[in-house]
Amino acid sequence: GGSQGGATTPRSSWTGGFGEEPSEKSRVKLEVRKLHERLKDCGIEIPLNAEGRKKNQDRFASDGTLSSKFSSRPRSKTCEDLQREILSGTSRIVFEEGTATRYTDILQVNVVAVLQGEEHCLIERERFDIQGGGRRNLKLPLRKKLRNPDKWRAEMRLALLDLLDLSEGWQEEFLVTDEGSLKVYEADPTSCDLGAEYPGLPTTSMMHEVTVKLPEMDSIEDQETLSSLGLPLGHDFVTSDVTIDERVRIHVWCWKSCKEEQQLALGNFQQYLDRHGIAVNQFGNGTMKPLETLYREVVINKESVLVERIGSNPSIFRDLTLLQIRVVAEVYRQRRVLTSCEQFLDDGRRRKVRQLVIHKLRDGDNWAQAVPVAFQERLGVPRHVFDECFLLDEDSLYVEESMRWSNGYPIETKYTMYCVTVTVRDISHPGLSELGLPRGNSFVSKDGPIGNEKRGRLHVWTWALDEASADEEDIDKEEAGGFGGSTIENICRQLQEASALVSQTVKHAHGSELPLERALAKISGCQSKLVRLDTENSDFDAKRFFGKSKHLGGQSAGVLADFISSNFTRGARLGGSRSGTAVAKHRHMSVDLSAAELAAAQRPISDGMPEALKAIRRGIEDFGLDILAIAHSNPTAS
Repeated sequence: GGSQGGATTPRSSWTGGFGEEPSEKSRVKLEVRKLHERLKDCGIEIPLNAEGRKKNQDRFASDGTLSSKFSSRPRSKTCEDLQREILSGTSRIVFEEGTATRYTDILQVNVVAVLQGEEHCLIERERFDIQGGGRRNLKLPLRKKLRNPDKWRAEMRLALLDLLDLSEGWQEEFLVTDEGSLKVYEADPTSCDLGAEYPGLPTTSMMHEVTVKLPEMDSIEDQETLSSLGLPLGHDFVTSDVTIDERVRIHVWCWKSCKEEQQLALGNFQQYLDRHGIAVNQFGNGTMKPLETLYREVVINKESVLVERIGSNPSIFRDLTLLQIRVVAEVYRQRRVLTSCEQFLDDGRRRKVRQLVIHKLRDGDNWAQAVPVAFQERLGVPRHVFDECFLLDEDSLYVEESMRWSNGYPIETKYTMYCVTVTVRDISHPGLSELGLPRGNSFVSKDGPIGNEKRGRLHVWTWALDEASADEEDIDKEEAGGFGGSTIENICRQLQEASALVSQTVKHAHGSELPLERALAKISGCQSKLVRLDTENSDFDAKRFFGKSKHLGGQSAGVLADFISSNFTRGARLGGSRSGTAVAKHRHMSVDLSAAELAAAQRPISDGMPEALKAIRRGIEDFGLDILAIAHSNPTAS
């Protein structure tokens, strides 16, 4: 600054000559200095600019840390770099109670192509910073910082253009985005060098991961662009880009087998578990799930987190958040709960379970929004069917926490369980037939791909009696294999259930015989019940029984007695005779009921009606049949 008339002006208010306003460049420098000072107040020392970083590099060089022009050590950035990121929207800083935290979003694009019949993923092997002299061994898919996470599709197209030189038209024509592959999770700072960019500055980053696929090579006519991507043979190739601070970077790319990359990562994961005292030899034995399943849960799907315990002995535990859904339906006037009773793994193992509908919640998931997702993924119920047929009782929510050893993995697990009840509104809706409704049949659902060691599984579901709301008689019938109806009702239901189990198993498992054993057992059970029914009803005199009824007229009682005798008892009696001629006569008898008599025979259930007649009336109503009307309209029908 200068002086005029004895007045002085502080240097921080002006740059350039006297009387000039600060330029844009000067204002940026001022903001950088302010940021630098605020970080220092939080105990965070970041070089102000490139000159400050050079001093640090010279110090490292004097220690022998930097031995070549291109160092493999990640290039630390300056406050100028951080200010540029803040202005561009790729980073934000939150100052709170004497601390500072950096927040950023990263887009990871898994570019997949089929080479020689096997899927390969595009990997950035190395990156060179020409001006800064930095060299980084990355071995990571394509990554770029996001400005606006809600517009990840547009920013993905821009990243493919900037880093791979793929025009938007080419992307539109040849790249297929797998929308269902999008995952959002908190990134591990060590996996993306976020902490190395600004040492000492705590950084939290959300990773937005998505997969895009290239079609068959023969279908792409633009061989020049394919060649620039190292295709179709899968050669390494090089691209370049310019950063927001006008630095030139060189990227070295290669194509890696997805299977080999997963095996390598799985091996590293196994070593990590072994170092922290986990018995890795127990995975895949007995009821334990394979190691690949835990790897997919933790690393790929981000459905749980392994937490390291602080102490002299390194150990870890699994932190898992679950949504448990109690699906309730009223079947044959009984409250029933959907329960998984068996699981069949594609390696031939079979697990007996007793489990409600379970869905894993990722960090940040809203439990209420996850309920219809769970129905879709676990039971195959489309969203529109869920909205029409199910009622979520949000007031039923309660949360449980527990720490115990997992039943599926040899690792201690902290469970946070969100428990909620969902009620079936209309069991007769055609969209619920795959769930065994309205009869309450067992059914099969699939979890993941089946066959060829793809680690999928089949779940056998049953509508179990809600014992909390049932009386002792209903519980005894349930334990005896009944379903609250008559023997004939149970036989019909189980036969239909067996048929559904067979057809659903073929549909889901492509011929797997595992749950077919259950279907065959049900058919065998039906045969036993038929034999027992035949034996128990052999001496039942229906005509004598209904002749005592005060609620049916003589002819009506006789018709109903004859119908039951000829169809549900062995060797029905007629005047003490059990001859075949007598039975045949009953099966082809003529019925002539007046409208008044027919109406009296079909009156609603009343308190004074005998219990046996009530049971018959309920059975007729459950099956939707009017037996007397059928007999009246078909005089010669059996």
